[in-house]
Amino acid sequence: MTTNIIEVSEDKVELLESFKKTEYPEVDREHYGDTRPDFQEYKFTLLAEEDSNIVGYINVTVRLGIAYIDSLLVGKSHRNKGIGKSLVLRAEEKAKTYNAHKIWLETGADWGTEKFYKDLGYSVRCKLPNDVAHIEAISMDKMLDVK
Repeated sequence: MTTNIIEVSEDKVELLESFKKTEYPEVDREHYGDTRPDFQEYKFTLLAEEDSNIVGYINVTVRLGIAYIDSLLVGKSHRNKGIGKSLVLRAEEKAKTYNAHKIWLETGADWGTEKFYKDLGYSVRCKLPNDVAHIEAISMDKMLDVK
């Protein structure tokens, strides 16, 4: 029998959904046991405002108990005032409301952000050479205190 690898077309979408509905429950039991994880993806954005002007923001995605910091940006004239720290700490608390037990991120190795995250309790997990746009990046994470 020959197996063909094809791109999903409109006429195959329903068949694919049926296949996943049939196959995933058993695979999930093998991987996760009888307690099925929450596969729902949650996204949120927090803003930092001063006088109704946005001076920073953080985007976070939570899935399967893991929060990912998609982006964090504080305006140049508002840096080194604790705004980034406040955004990250508030994002960690909000992520826990979605049952996140860990939070992680990737950042440029030479962006000067490694110390910022280490001071907030994050650990470097690995270096990512030739990553996005061919820069060296680092992956960092932190376990969240879930009560």
